[in-house]
Amino acid sequence: MLLLIHAFVIIWITTNVRSQFIPANSTLSNRVIQLGVLLVKTHKVDVIIGPTCNDPALAVSVLGSYYNIPIMLWGSATAGVLVDADRFKTATLLTATSRYLATAVYSLCVEYGWNQFVFLYNQFNDNGKCFTMQGDFLTILNQYNDVDMAYSLEIIDLNPEPLRNALRAASLRGRIFVICADDDSIKLLIMMALNDLEINSNEYVYIFADARSKGFTIPVEGAKDKLIWETGNSSQTGTEEGRIAARNAFRNAIFVVDVRNKLIMMGQGKVQENYSAFGNEVIDRMKDAPFFCTTDCQLHDAMYSYGIALNRTIADDPSRYRDGLFIVQHMLQSFQGVSGPVVIDEDLSRNPTMSGIIGEEIDRYLFPNVDLMENRAKHREEERLDSLWKVPHAALKQVSKKGKTENSMRSFTSGPSSTSTKMTLESRIETRNFLFYSYERDPIVAFKHQSARLLLTETERKEMRAMKALENDNVCRFIGLCLDSPQMLSIWRYCSRGSLADVIRKQSLQMDNFFIYALLKDIVSGLSFIHNSFLQFHGHLTSEFCLIDDRWQIKVAYHGPKCLRNNDKYVVKEMLWTAPELLRTNNNAGSQEGEIYSLGIIGSELVTRKSVYDLENRTEKPEEIIYLLKKGGMNPIRPSLITQEQLEINPALLHLIRDCWTERPSERPTIDMVRNSLRSMNTDSRSDNLMDHVFTMMESYATVLEDEVDSRTKELVEEKKKSDLLLYRMLPKQVAEKLKLGQPVEPETFESVTLFFSDVVSFTKLAAKCTPLQVVNLLNDLYTLFDNIIDQHDVYKVETIGDGYLCVSGLPHRNGNEHARHVALMSLQLIKELVDFRVPHLPTERINIRIGVHCVVEKNFKFKDSQPTTDRQSPQRSVTPDSEKEKGLYMEFRSKSLEPVRNTSFI
Repeated sequence: MLLLIHAFVIIWITTNVRSQFIPANSTLSNRVIQLGVLLVKTHKVDVIIGPTCNDPALAVSVLGSYYNIPIMLWGSATAGVLVDADRFKTATLLTATSRYLATAVYSLCVEYGWNQFVFLYNQFNDNGKCFTMQGDFLTILNQYNDVDMAYSLEIIDLNPEPLRNALRAASLRGRIFVICADDDSIKLLIMMALNDLEINSNEYVYIFADARSKGFTIPVEGAKDKLIWETGNSSQTGTEEGRIAARNAFRNAIFVVDVRNKLIMMGQGKVQENYSAFGNEVIDRMKDAPFFCTTDCQLHDAMYSYGIALNRTIADDPSRYRDGLFIVQHMLQSFQGVSGPVVIDEDLSRNPTMSGIIGEEIDRYLFPNVDLMENRAKHREEERLDSLWKVPHAALKQVSKKGKTENSMRSFTSGPSSTSTKMTLESRIETRNFLFYSYERDPIVAFKHQSARLLLTETERKEMRAMKALENDNVCRFIGLCLDSPQMLSIWRYCSRGSLADVIRKQSLQMDNFFIYALLKDIVSGLSFIHNSFLQFHGHLTSEFCLIDDRWQIKVAYHGPKCLRNNDKYVVKEMLWTAPELLRTNNNAGSQEGEIYSLGIIGSELVTRKSVYDLENRTEKPEEIIYLLKKGGMNPIRPSLITQEQLEINPALLHLIRDCWTERPSERPTIDMVRNSLRSMNTDSRSDNLMDHVFTMMESYATVLEDEVDSRTKELVEEKKKSDLLLYRMLPKQVAEKLKLGQPVEPETFESVTLFFSDVVSFTKLAAKCTPLQVVNLLNDLYTLFDNIIDQHDVYKVETIGDGYLCVSGLPHRNGNEHARHVALMSLQLIKELVDFRVPHLPTERINIRIGVHCVVEKNFKFKDSQPTTDRQSPQRSVTPDSEKEKGLYMEFRSKSLEPVRNTSFI
């Protein structure tokens, strides 16, 4: 029994094409869409068989993809675009498309060394077959670029003279003609016109591309098949001379046909053996309404193919019998149909076998076009597909090494900073397992494989193509394989933040609960994708192979190729993530259960924020741990799950980790179970996007930093004020500013300055009455008073020496001839203020000071010479000769007799 259900309810809707002429344009397509929606929405059909023309078929196929309804196309629907499984997800094509014809014709041209041809076609029928074929020819030719369509001509008038004019113009463009004609009579007209023009010599070849043609024979209803030149009107082939001319016209013709298509031309020939089961009555009815099938009758095969797929669908899940996407998954099949062998391939189209029938000497010669002519095209297609994953070693560019790097065995992207793990490719160096290059201006990582094989089998090349096509948000992109390098290299996309092990080892990021959950979720997501792909498992999952990109997203990396990874060798430390059962059997291939174990080890690294087995703080060496893992037992060795106090880890996560690394592989959860468990643990209301969480953390951290910076800035300003004040007391302000800027201080010459020196009268006797601390307090109070008075005058305090007080005016700020006045006014104010000054612990004592003033007007002023002179003047209370020069300006001096002063003559 073919179907589990025993009957179909058939709803047949036509577009009235038989009774009303509707051109094959958007009008017909719109009408077909209306009828298709009617079938789906109103009649609730389970499948649509048809339509049989290209444009309506395209429209209904789009409709089927939208409503998820299976579409079975047959008849004249031959457009190559219909095999686009990504666009038409639920459509299955039971006819050989013109794209197969185009491939066969291309192979024929390559076989004979023809690099261009002229395409002739007509479109008197409304199925658009030839126009579609032209587009498919251009599609195939654009893939290879070694055969061109030099000229394309549509034959719009079959009258003798216009036809000959068109063919004459085409003959000037090429000598290889590819012809698409609606029926055999038009083929005969074209060839007779070429014969009349005498352009059918051996220098010309005429290729008729028609998958449903029988070549040089024409089926005739109720009679024996005729040769094509035996048909036609009496003026062409009615006479012996006409038949000979027609026969000669086809001497250089080649028919490219589908040899598997044994379809009879309904209404035009006898019934072949494939239809004996149908019976003549069924065949006769096919010619009538509503089928009107006279040329392309794959309706039986379309129904039969759908029945097989429906049987398989119901066996898997009876509730999905109307699920188009689920049904087409069961559509890959092969059976003997009434139209010949039916093979549905992966693009949901019928796979034909094209052959060429050559008219040389009018002997029928059949050669296997697919087996011979398509071999070269197939080989080139394989080379093109292989070029997608083959990476020439010359295309890998070395990057310059800048800055300090860290020679880690595995780490290749983490930076030396404690606040960031991001590092540029230029700063990386070669490690035991990795090389770093730039490929097509993108940074890449090359993984070194230890396999010495440089030749890959066909199966391994297919694996490379499949790996190249793998793409997932949590799986590192495989770029290709470098076969011509000194060592086999697999090329992978570069992740700027390094591996998860790097981040954990460097403690470069404060990870909270959500951060740990998000990272673990990414790993599980990537591993789930790998487990459900053709790879089935990673092979060697570790935290070193979990890379982090610039958006803090985990990328599971280095998941193949299996043919190379199985031969790779690992150091002992790299085996700490391997499941015990794999360690015992030395199995490098891996398993899904083993990777669940590895996932548990990675989970322990995350929740404890420590490296695998915390080797830095553990007494056992990696070799001892491996031995204990192989040994097993009731309490096998496992990493610690003691978490940090500030982390509030969900206890369910710790239980999940323990379940993952249980000793028995059969008791470990599957990756889907792990994924569902993680989802149930996420009670956080925040987004699952880790990057958003990182931004939130950074914003919070930035706010804290801003407050900290403001506080530290205020402290810095206060300390700077204190240091500046101290510096200004020690040095002139101009000198201090230059020193702070790192500028040299050049010696200066001052024309005239006035020095001031004072000391306390009888200071020794006064100090004897005080304790040391009282002396300090006395001098501090006294000179604080002096400092306040100095600030009121243009005077600079040089230093204090015990009870001595040295000042100067006129430097470092020049004030002309006013320096003596400023010093004198300051001196008078000091004397005045001392009248009310009292010693706190000696209230009866009064402070008296001696003052000496010395004006210096020499060009060469030496401070060390003038200061003692000023000191000596203090007990004399006399005016020096230099001060005398200022007489009459601002002061009035009383004269006194000359007195000798050591080293200074008389003053």
